[in-house]
Amino acid sequence: MRPSSSPSRVRRVAGLLAAIVALATAATAQDAQVPCSVLRSAAHGVILLGARVQTAGGPPCALMDEYRDWLLRSDSLVLGRLTRAPVFTGREWDYASGAMRMGTPTFFLLIRGDSITAARPYRPRRLYLTALAADESSPLDTVGSWYVLVDEDSTSSRMFRPAFTERRLRRVLEDDEATVLATPGVKVDAAVVRRQLAEARALRRALGFGNDFPPVRYVLGRAGDSTLAMLGVQSKHRPIFAMTVFPPLVVFSPASAGGGLDAHELVHVATFGRRDVVPAGVGEGFAMHHGGSHGRTFDAAFCANAVFRGLPPLSASQLDSAMAGRWWNDARADVSGFALGHAMGWFLRARADSAWVFAEGEPARDTDALAYLAQRAGIARATALAEIARTLEERRVACGGVSPPAAVVSPAARPRSRRQGSR
Repeated sequence: MRPSSSPSRVRRVAGLLAAIVALATAATAQDAQVPCSVLRSAAHGVILLGARVQTAGGPPCALMDEYRDWLLRSDSLVLGRLTRAPVFTGREWDYASGAMRMGTPTFFLLIRGDSITAARPYRPRRLYLTALAADESSPLDTVGSWYVLVDEDSTSSRMFRPAFTERRLRRVLEDDEATVLATPGVKVDAAVVRRQLAEARALRRALGFGNDFPPVRYVLGRAGDSTLAMLGVQSKHRPIFAMTVFPPLVVFSPASAGGGLDAHELVHVATFGRRDVVPAGVGEGFAMHHGGSHGRTFDAAFCANAVFRGLPPLSASQLDSAMAGRWWNDARADVSGFALGHAMGWFLRARADSAWVFAEGEPARDTDALAYLAQRAGIARATALAEIARTLEERRVACGGVSPPAAVVSPAARPRSRRQGSR
């Protein structure tokens, strides 16, 4: 999860800075905002740091500048990832800010400090933040809000850390490649976890990855807990069931019903390492097909999904848009993940094997997962798309309780989804 900056993004940040300066001049004290600084980061891209004015309870720019420096330190993890595995302390960077990027139409442009709680003896303060995003043709939109912990005392410098570190994580399992930590009250079955890790290593070998299983940290919350709540997220357009971030490689998820790891995210870990070769949608489709979603198998999760049950049949062109990610930010967002999972299953059956999916090759020229799969499988893209659309509808009807009307779903944008996504 390392968004890159671009000239157009830099221009948007410059325009946003000017807009916020104008806003700070014209708005009332309650709503006024002030620009603080700009972050240019290999890990986070280009972000404007701002704050509400202090008279409205906002933090000072000096604190936001320190928060910026905390985020910037994660660049050393990006640049040093090939020489040594970074040690996970929970203080590397703000994982909640990373969660804000998932499911947004563009990488967010502004992190605004909204407020800072009063200091209490031996307790961290909370810095409340909001992320806003925009693209070339749309106004600023609030992506979500969260908080981070700020430790302050008279003997040490100010230190930031994510909200989940306040939960007093305990280490429940560790080997050369995996460390499992859990929040209080979470029951972890070590035998189940070790079996899952062994299966993931076998999957990685079967898919042709010659290198070792990547070092990873798993942070498990309660089975009914929200990964976003664990990270200190208080609002977000699309809730996330589980999440994998890098660097360092960390998986946040609720514990499974059997006291183990999330199967979907474990597949992401098993297939980690060829991002330049394989489009992101391919990895998501394979994780959906092989690992399921929301703690269910793919078949069970598909049939349980209310979005699919409520949609008319999808045309091939609509399905193409969904798999390309153009539905990710509206009420049909779940269609994208499930369509990719179904497409992956279709290609695997057509080829009768899976090692070709992640095989070494030329870097992907674009993010078109369907084109990548069709080219590697030796099947015409149009033929594959038509068959995937037909069999997807058969799968949906086979779930039961569906009476598909003749009309296809309108491609017009819908309100943003608040359903849980698989990542």
